[in-house]
Amino acid sequence: MQSITPFLWFDKNLEEKINYYKSIFPKFKRLGETQVIADTPSGRIEIGEFELFDRKLTFMAAGPEFVFNPSISLSIWHNDEKTLDEIWDKLTEEGEVMMEYQSYDFAPKYGWCNDKFGLSWQVMLTNSEPVPSLSPSLMFTHENNGKAKEAIEFYTSLFPSSEIGKLYEYGENPFVENSKNLSHAEFKLCGEQFLANDSGLDHKFDFNESISFIINCKGQEEVDFFWDKLISNGGEESQCGWCKDKYGVSWQVIPEELNEATSNPDPEKANYATQAMLEMKKIVIKDLYKE
Repeated sequence: MQSITPFLWFDKNLEEKINYYKSIFPKFKRLGETQVIADTPSGRIEIGEFELFDRKLTFMAAGPEFVFNPSISLSIWHNDEKTLDEIWDKLTEEGEVMMEYQSYDFAPKYGWCNDKFGLSWQVMLTNSEPVPSLSPSLMFTHENNGKAKEAIEFYTSLFPSSEIGKLYEYGENPFVENSKNLSHAEFKLCGEQFLANDSGLDHKFDFNESISFIINCKGQEEVDFFWDKLISNGGEESQCGWCKDKYGVSWQVIPEELNEATSNPDPEKANYATQAMLEMKKIVIKDLYKE
């Protein structure tokens, strides 16, 4: 089944990040061993897979090229107030509060913060199913402001098991937001929940590569389909299976054959596949293997 995995790019020392999130979230689980991809002059590149509230996440520590910002945040919905209070207190202990954790019209308790590593979190007390849950939330700003609905329709047209859920417009509001823009939206891609909103405020950030989404593919046909669709109409190709869509959101279009080739028990074949991948933009599966 097609799946999408949030991919978080940290600066360095992945084990420090793992221990930090384990101390905050009781159900933060490691999936397998952390892998050392390479040792470079600027530091060690490490990667690991984890699960939080039944959502798979991939972490990588690979240097300070990209910095987290609130354009993509991780939203936690929980129905246990005590647990949510503890999560909020730990996230903000050395972090930054963006919206105070308190009662709002839309929730008995809600807060928005950046943790000490700059990763942005929204936490909300709710009985909406499923709880507890973790959902990536995309904020469409600047030239993308007003395009959240268009983006949701684009994404749900690409992926199987996708659907558009609740869409809330700003309507008349004191924020000088276009009344037709989306204040909150819920949608599913590959059966997984995502959130989105428009924002016309003068934010100092936009989407970048610090958070991307891995599209787990099988075979060249799937790779070609998603790659071509994502880079169309203003998207951009990058390296090693990375690209940006026309809104600036980063994606990794990764065939399962890539991991098979780079993990080959024959070191020569594994190295050949790795070096070939480093020279690619879109992953071409047949070129991962010597003829």
